[in-house]
Amino acid sequence: MRRNIMARNEYSKLTQGDEEIGCQFIKKEKDSHEHDARKRLIIACAFCTVFIICEVVGGALANSLAVMNDAIHQFFDLNSLLLSLAASWIAGWKPNDNKTFGYYRAEILGACAVITTMWLLTGVLAYESILRLIPGHSGHHSHINSNAMILTAALAFSANIIIIFLLNGHSHLGGHHHHETNMTVKAALLHTLGDVCHSFAVLVGAILIKINPSWEIADPIISLVGACVVLLSTCPVLRQSINILLEGVPSNIRIADVRKDLTNTDHVISIHKTHVWSITTGKTILSAHLVVDSRANANTVLKEATRKMCEKYQFYYTCLQIEIPQNINMSRGIYKMNEILQADSRQVHMALDLAAVIVVSVVLSLLICLYIALTIRFALRKASGRISDDDRRNSFLYHTAAWYPFGVADTKCIPIQPRTYDELRRSEEKLVDSGSMKIPPEKIAGKIKLSLQYDYMRSTLMATVHTVDLHELPSTLDANYYVTMKILPLNHRSFQTKAVKRDKSLDFLKETFEFRVTFEKLHAQSLKMTLCCFDRFSQHEPIGEQTIHLADLEARGLSLSREITLLRDIHAVPKASGVLGELMISLGYLRLTERLTIVVIRARNLPVNEDKGDPASYVEVSLIHEGRILKQKKTVVKEENRSPVFNETLTFHIPVGILHQTSFMLSVKSQTLKRTEDDLLGKIFLGPSSTGGEFDHWNEMRINNKPIARWHKLLD
Repeated sequence: MRRNIMARNEYSKLTQGDEEIGCQFIKKEKDSHEHDARKRLIIACAFCTVFIICEVVGGALANSLAVMNDAIHQFFDLNSLLLSLAASWIAGWKPNDNKTFGYYRAEILGACAVITTMWLLTGVLAYESILRLIPGHSGHHSHINSNAMILTAALAFSANIIIIFLLNGHSHLGGHHHHETNMTVKAALLHTLGDVCHSFAVLVGAILIKINPSWEIADPIISLVGACVVLLSTCPVLRQSINILLEGVPSNIRIADVRKDLTNTDHVISIHKTHVWSITTGKTILSAHLVVDSRANANTVLKEATRKMCEKYQFYYTCLQIEIPQNINMSRGIYKMNEILQADSRQVHMALDLAAVIVVSVVLSLLICLYIALTIRFALRKASGRISDDDRRNSFLYHTAAWYPFGVADTKCIPIQPRTYDELRRSEEKLVDSGSMKIPPEKIAGKIKLSLQYDYMRSTLMATVHTVDLHELPSTLDANYYVTMKILPLNHRSFQTKAVKRDKSLDFLKETFEFRVTFEKLHAQSLKMTLCCFDRFSQHEPIGEQTIHLADLEARGLSLSREITLLRDIHAVPKASGVLGELMISLGYLRLTERLTIVVIRARNLPVNEDKGDPASYVEVSLIHEGRILKQKKTVVKEENRSPVFNETLTFHIPVGILHQTSFMLSVKSQTLKRTEDDLLGKIFLGPSSTGGEFDHWNEMRINNKPIARWHKLLD
């Protein structure tokens, strides 16, 4: 004969009197505990929201990029708190027919999600730290302002300390103790503790950098160490969460002790089918079959076993099933044999589980090491400029770049990527023809000495003019000189130095001019300087020009975070010797297809050769890179006419990365019947090094996405 009695129902009957209230009291305490945890999470979220708003407003008023970055970091903390709050709220939903145990597992899933976001953010910080440790590579921000760093680290440290007190108040600070901490609160608390450690480390690093600015390497080292500490601190919580999801035995309970205590209960012969698992932290369930003596009182045994389990192990739910066999002696032998077989089976399963865990751990470790190695290799090759376009597109990191926030995996501090030089090489192979030739070098009017520095706190580029050395002096004795400076393509007002008197070495007394440029647009700008002269009788006349592309400075390892001094040639401005006519052209560049289109519309007032009459003209367009003609195209020849209409479109493929290094020369020529070179009627030079209206036309083409037409005077 066998009788099955469910312990939970029986124990509920026994606790209706004054004898015992054990398990029911634990459940009520847990409900109160969950309510208190949600309340503290709400307060922490509210405080974090107010702190983020204050940081955003303060960072905008102070124009501090560091404060804004810390506000973004705090926003991730707020997301973790909100995720913990949502998981805790869902876990409080009542059980139903579909979810008989309720939604307690939502806490565990929420904790895993919080840890995942924490690992993601920590991985980004570790990646940025590795980039900063690479020689010649500065990551996203090459300049470290120690004052702003101290301010933001102190603010973040203080705010996170307050959040920790809010989250940790339900455990030990109030003089009482709960058996288990809410898993989502525990994960959020670990997240905030990691932020506290990171903020404190950053504060120490900022103080070191303040003491000695050459110790800037302390910042990435501290960030990398902090990232490792944070990752290690989250492993226990993640391991506990996975153990609950896999319905493993809680770490504070040994299944052997449970079996021993049940077996030692009076009149219990043996036990089998013992299961212990948790549906969430602090809510552990016991299920077991007890074989008892047929002469014993089943209710008394059930009561004693249930009391012992609830008092010693604080089980949230127990299900003990009583089995009473007819032949007690035979049953004892059978159950003893079953226990031996089950013990052997458990050992085999434990060995297999251990082997599986070891294999999975080794595989995961190898994958993590491989990914870290690929990350470092990718960053090193990128920093050294040896990564090609094909390598980039075929790389594992190229396809996983979308996993990183803020575009960390493919930093865009310098818009000129190394791949553009490979594109240039391929362009040369396609464009260069047998008739390619060197164009004559430009005439140098002198040299200009200047210094540049970028202030990250004020988003300001500071340019200082020192001296100008002229190769030749104008014949006018009372000439005065000045330099104008302008940032392009931004529509910024130009600045002009004070005029100095005629001398071969012009000293401008280190005049400094400031241009407001955001960091995101800095490397896409160019600084154009024009040296002009005038006397009391003549008009202002440009002598020479020089254009500095800021992206070229970073590409050559010159960082604008510190003051750098440059000595550059001043290219002489060509002067027209006579009226040679005009040419109307249209310029347009489509970045999507990397194609530059020149439309030769018409010409007018072309010079007339008295011996030959009106010219039979055409326009020859030459693509120039680094003084070498790579490609030439020309229009059809128009019959004798001083104002011919061409309306022809010429297209050139130019990668975006080398557009600022490319120029065009448009030559209007007259066809001759002899086997000699055609007569040159006039030419136009367009590009970043051109001057006057030609440079303005080129700059407008870079800014706008539509074709722009203009008239240009032909020079000889």
